Amino acid sequence: MVHRSLGRVHIVLFVQEAALAPVSECYYGSEMYDLITVIRIAVWLSYHRLELPFALDHEQGMRNASMIWTYVDTEQWPVGKTKLGRSLSQCLSDLRAFEAHDPRDHVYGVMGLYTSLGQTGYKMPRLLEPDYRTLLPDVLRFATLWAVYEDSDLTIFSRVQMPSGKSPADDDFASWVPRWDRPLSAEGFPASFRSDFGTFGTHTKATTDPRKRLNSQPWGNLRLLHLEGCVAAPITKIWKAGLSSEHQVADILEMIHEAEVTLHRLGHDDTKVLELLAGTLIACSDHQKQPISAAEAVKGFRAWREHLNTTGSKPPSVNAVNTRWFGNTNDRKAAEYQHAMINACERRAIFITGDHVGIGPKVTDVGDVVVILWGCRWPVIVRQDPGRGTGRFVGVAYVHGAMEGEVVAEFDESGREAIMFELR
Repeated sequence: MVHRSLGRVHIVLFVQEAALAPVSECYYGSEMYDLITVIRIAVWLSYHRLELPFALDHEQGMRNASMIWTYVDTEQWPVGKTKLGRSLSQCLSDLRAFEAHDPRDHVYGVMGLYTSLGQTGYKMPRLLEPDYRTLLPDVLRFATLWAVYEDSDLTIFSRVQMPSGKSPADDDFASWVPRWDRPLSAEGFPASFRSDFGTFGTHTKATTDPRKRLNSQPWGNLRLLHLEGCVAAPITKIWKAGLSSEHQVADILEMIHEAEVTLHRLGHDDTKVLELLAGTLIACSDHQKQPISAAEAVKGFRAWREHLNTTGSKPPSVNAVNTRWFGNTNDRKAAEYQHAMINACERRAIFITGDHVGIGPKVTDVGDVVVILWGCRWPVIVRQDPGRGTGRFVGVAYVHGAMEGEVVAEFDESGREAIMFELR
């Protein structure tokens, strides 16, 4: 019943109607149930799916129910209990995979939810009021600007999708605006970095304030995103292929060797090179995407490379059925490091910036600049426009030695003025 009732629910406006309607009922043949009852059952089944004596062959209804539950169940939902509400960026991100007859409804269709369940008391900006004369790129840009202001940070940058082979300047959409009208595609979109990094150091707040601009024209003022920050360094070398689950062992070892040679030429000793590579290739996160110490990262890297060299094959999956294979501690470390490396490096390029090594979007090129923006948890790669003072957002990155405010601390000590970046 759950599958039949909710398995085909993919429309953004359905969620809004279910959440805001005084009564929501679900009919299955001659039976009638309150929608909230069906949703609670689906959420419970989904939560316990690994403990059930039967398989859930059709889980789309469960996934839809879990998302709808966040907005409909005002008595039991976590948001209702904590009274935190939902930010606009959360609403847009949550319902991104749902469909809309008009792509602009990925913004307009959630504004009712946002204004009713939102965590702020701000009045909806005039430019976010439904107006179907407004072009889709403008609607998405207005919504993103307001989300940046409301969140006071740039976490939203992690939701900008840049598939492999696509230029950051190939259409009319602003490079820094997530395509809220499209679901995140597993193909071409890497896993997210951890969200607890503090690249921004003491500068935790984004500096943009679009309130006045969103309530008055001209629209031209909204085409650029103005953000303060500092330059880390340009990218001088890049391995576009990066590392992935599809690479052969020989290719992996060759790339690692080339990276080691490059880092040695930059003046790093063996110990530092090992630390840089071990931490970067897993974005300082273990196989469960939890923080990992430099020492543990080095142990995992050594075990992983030793396994590649001695066996000529990659470690089996961490979830391998034959648990006896993990009798050797180094074997387990190798498998866990391999898993963490795929999480971090799959569909990403590896690059050198200054004397640091990092990983970022596949579309990154030599000459792109790594910058630190106030309010952004990760370094950002920017492609500067030749002969102009503007640039294009390429994507967020992991740069070992810059993730905890080290670059910002040096910048603050230098006494230099922050740079105003104009992203288009």
